[in-house]
Amino acid sequence: MTSWTALTGAVAFAAFSARSWMRAVRYWRDPTVRTSPGPLWRHLGEKGQRRLESGSVLNSVCLSGLTLLFLGGAWLPAAGSPGARSPVASGVAAAGLIVFLLGLVAQLSLVFFGRPSFVIPEHARETREDQPNRGPG
Repeated sequence: MTSWTALTGAVAFAAFSARSWMRAVRYWRDPTVRTSPGPLWRHLGEKGQRRLESGSVLNSVCLSGLTLLFLGGAWLPAAGSPGARSPVASGVAAAGLIVFLLGLVAQLSLVFFGRPSFVIPEHARETREDQPNRGPG
């Protein structure tokens, strides 16, 4: 049995996710492109805002996770229904939840601690003037 509400949500989040991935890829290639960090970014400090804007890949990861979660949930039976559970639908929904939570935790870590820095393109990484440049090794 298909839940049309969940399927509609999956399609909507897929569209948001695709748009977000296209913006993130453009930002990695061109530093002048603006990103959309999310609805709560105004409540962060200036440093957190800058980190969240430059780590727009994590926003795309969260949206992709929600897409998978809704897609898997569309084919799960309703609570109390006699239909059998599909292991594929459960796996897709669980994978979507894991991807979303990892993306969310990574976004929070990026905002407050500046890590993981590999999700920020080279042109947007913070440089510290108080530390001398170290040579290789």
